[in-house]
Amino acid sequence: MRDHDDNLYQQKSPIPPAHQEVSSTTFGAVSAWATPPKTTVRLGRMADLIALGHLLHEAHMASRYRDLPMDVGAFKRDCMVAMRSPRQQLWVAERQGEVVGALVAVTSRVYGWSPAKVATDIFFYVTQEGRGSGTTLLRRFLDWAASFPDVVTVVLQTGVGIYDDHRVERLYEAFGMEATGQIYQLWLQDNKKLFGGSTMDSPT
Repeated sequence: MRDHDDNLYQQKSPIPPAHQEVSSTTFGAVSAWATPPKTTVRLGRMADLIALGHLLHEAHMASRYRDLPMDVGAFKRDCMVAMRSPRQQLWVAERQGEVVGALVAVTSRVYGWSPAKVATDIFFYVTQEGRGSGTTLLRRFLDWAASFPDVVTVVLQTGVGIYDDHRVERLYEAFGMEATGQIYQLWLQDNKKLFGGSTMDSPT
């Protein structure tokens, strides 16, 4: 993996470093004069699976799909594959021994059939306590993507959250990314009823 270079990406607006919290007037975090706990971004490991299950639960409950069931076991299996596959990767953000964010990345063929590859995320979430670490997670992802000669583009969604789309957009744009197209969605209400109310496997 290439060494980290802050100048590799054209940042259009200042983004707080991963270890820096913003003032309480912005996200209700710590005072701007306080010394925040340090956040470490590292590769995921098997010991993180329980914490990752809890992270998925929090992300799911903050998403537009919170009324649908979620298979935590399948998520953990995908995380294990990402830890082992040469074309996938999992990073976690850890603060004071607690996992406060994660990004699971994969590569695939552009448009499904091209020999050129695209790098994308299948899970990217940072808790309120981990705000700021999304910047470092994204840097790690972009460096990883650029390490593959056949990866020609990076595609990220703003997520399915009900609160954070604009904040995520600002983060992506700070790295020089541009919005490309839109996603249109139609709920099939009769089919949705088959899944009942909000249910989810135990995060553990």
